[in-house]
Amino acid sequence: MTPNTPEPTNSESERFEAEKSPRAMSAAGNGMSKAAGVRTKKTGAITIAHAEKSRRGRYWTNTSAGEAELVYTLGAGDSMIIKSTFVPIEARGGGVALALVKQAVKDAKERGLKVDPVCPYVGRLFDRHPEWRELRAP
Repeated sequence: MTPNTPEPTNSESERFEAEKSPRAMSAAGNGMSKAAGVRTKKTGAITIAHAEKSRRGRYWTNTSAGEAELVYTLGAGDSMIIKSTFVPIEARGGGVALALVKQAVKDAKERGLKVDPVCPYVGRLFDRHPEWRELRAP
């Protein structure tokens, strides 16, 4: 970012952060760490945090250029609606968004959820990953 450029805002993400559950989720020894309402997993060189409350959730990680995130809601009929992904410009091209999406898809599969990729980037990834086809919401 240049000094005169305002920081991007994500009001949904900011509201979610303000409403996060204080319940701690932990599984020491599994690559997960304890924090209030936050679950983290180390996937390769990237540590991804996850929190969910009131049928809204987000995955995020810190990069050298700032925070990257994936935001979703839980829809009717057991679906995860992935609304958006964001990676700071300086961190793009390093696989950060892909790692966030892979973690969300893995978790959706483990929970028996279908994924509705509203985010165009996630939709393109579903087209490129035929192994995810069965997880895509109709």
